[in-house]
Amino acid sequence: MGDDQNLLRCQYGQIARVPMVRVVLGAAFAEGEASTPTQQFIGIWDTGASGTAISKKVADALGLISTKVTKVYHAQGETLANVYLVSLGFPDSSLRFKELSVNEAVVYGADVLVGMDVISQGDFLITDRKSTRLNSSH
Repeated sequence: MGDDQNLLRCQYGQIARVPMVRVVLGAAFAEGEASTPTQQFIGIWDTGASGTAISKKVADALGLISTKVTKVYHAQGETLANVYLVSLGFPDSSLRFKELSVNEAVVYGADVLVGMDVISQGDFLITDRKSTRLNSSH
């Protein structure tokens, strides 16, 4: 089945209408630099989001500084949003994105929307076995 270090499995006790995932976030860091301190947050897998978004709560908790402001489009229309560079990973997995650009957004029911910029880096599978997997070679 591949390298289990690059396998992330989320199992739910019932049908997951909103598939949640634990996410580890910190400030971005470059290749060769020591990783930055991280905190764990609750995320939602969002295949309808082209990019990953974090709540203001996450930005404040990590002490992130916005790198720019960009226009974002969402179900309620469009708004201007702060952009941050973060590192993103998952507990008990070696999957880690050391420098990921994310937008600030209002996130209902969680702290992070994990978008297609992350999901598309691996094989994302939702099965009737009540499990979601992201398998990646990154």
